[in-house]
Amino acid sequence: MGLTAEGTSKFIQAGKHRLHYHEAGEGPALLMIHGGGPGAGGWSNYRRNIDAFAKHFRVIIPDLPGFSQSDKPVIDGSIYKYYADSMRDLLDVLGVDKAHIIGNSLGGATTLKLALDTPERADRLVLMGPGGGLQIYTPRPS
Repeated sequence: MGLTAEGTSKFIQAGKHRLHYHEAGEGPALLMIHGGGPGAGGWSNYRRNIDAFAKHFRVIIPDLPGFSQSDKPVIDGSIYKYYADSMRDLLDVLGVDKAHIIGNSLGGATTLKLALDTPERADRLVLMGPGGGLQIYTPRPS
């Protein structure tokens, strides 16, 4: 396929953020959430995978708020909740009710938080070295 960053690049207002993302392919939605290392972004984490996945899925590769080309907000409170909420907002605006989700590192922790908070939105999960541990889990009131 030879998908390029320029050919798949898009911006969208999702909740309170202007988010940058890459999109390609058709079929069930596959959200791919990047890690948080220096210079991290959706394309830098997943550019080598988009061609293969776009043959079978509607691939959505966002830049989390604060990374790459997305807005750079000041985050107050739990970063995992903040990022999970921003990914839920993105799915809402894109009209995606349920998605398979791949998360790398920070993206894995974000994936877990999104799935715990809104299990009806998450289908299959692939977690690559998710961080966060107990910081992700917030017990629900009895």
